[in-house]
Amino acid sequence: MIRSDHQPLIDPRYANRRAYLLNEMVIVLAVMVLIMLITAGLFHTLIHELPSGLKDFNEYASLCHLLRQIEKDMQSGKQLPQTVDDHVAGPATLFIQTDKDLICYEQKENKIIRSILTRQEDPNQSEAIWSVPHGVIQWNPRTMNEQLCAVEIQSHLHRKIEDRWEKRFANSHLFFLGANLRGDLP
Repeated sequence: MIRSDHQPLIDPRYANRRAYLLNEMVIVLAVMVLIMLITAGLFHTLIHELPSGLKDFNEYASLCHLLRQIEKDMQSGKQLPQTVDDHVAGPATLFIQTDKDLICYEQKENKIIRSILTRQEDPNQSEAIWSVPHGVIQWNPRTMNEQLCAVEIQSHLHRKIEDRWEKRFANSHLFFLGANLRGDLP
């Protein structure tokens, strides 16, 4: 005769509990997948967009500093010469004649170089360089009564974002010779 005094492998009180734990795990995994899908965009923003945006902002700050300097030079300017010695003003070169100096802005290899051509005493002070690797700057002299009297400057940052080119911080500025429209600039 077989005695059945051994205990069952699974306690009858917890027999359904294992299936319930499996259901809980499947639900937890599904919720985790949903959370990961939702936060993937946030991680993309943190890893790619924020550093790119900071670089753009720094470059735009440099571009604004350049525009501020051109505005100061135009306020003290008397004329916009078309030629100086063997140099001709054009899309890459801008000349501004002030009372004391002749100032030249040149675009060269993602940089804008400001030179004071008539200053001889201290050559270190006569040049400033703005690095704008993604900057696009176009200056167009404007005439009134057959005389050059203003410069229109169109500027923006040109960046490739996700296989397409975008213009960022697009602006257009118009600076008149000798005009002090905003008061004294610092």
